[in-house]
Amino acid sequence: MGVSAFPTQPKVLPPADWQFTPLTETVHSTPRWFTGTDGKVHLVYEPLLTNGLASRVTITAIEVRNADSGAIFINLAGPPLFGAMSLPTSLDTPAVVLPPGTVGVVWLDVPLADQAQVPAFVAHRLMIDAVDGVPASFLSFTGAQHVVVDQRPPVVLGLPLAG
Repeated sequence: MGVSAFPTQPKVLPPADWQFTPLTETVHSTPRWFTGTDGKVHLVYEPLLTNGLASRVTITAIEVRNADSGAIFINLAGPPLFGAMSLPTSLDTPAVVLPPGTVGVVWLDVPLADQAQVPAFVAHRLMIDAVDGVPASFLSFTGAQHVVVDQRPPVVLGLPLAG
């Protein structure tokens, strides 16, 4: 028996800075900012989190950070996180549990003190509950994507009628 019908392949290792993550994130619409009636600048956008595991994943916290400085703008956990997430198939129903192979939407409204705080890039730190077969080091991770923030001033609409 000693000869295999299949040739052995050389072992390929990922780059040193590579990290496996149980969730992948994408942002389809560029984060945009505006000044709200509360006088604060708000950064709004919707990251999509895809569960690539064969087990359900419970997201326990999401931090939005300035990708350059690492400063934390917002940390959502508990009820605020539950209220900010849903599945695309039921947008009105909060959900932090992603079944296998599904996508969750995080509806972000990140308050900033002023326009000077609008970052060039944001990054997300994600925390999940323990999942069978997933090493503990993967339960808290920073997404690989640094998301570009639109720096242009928002469009200001005037009154529709004069007089």
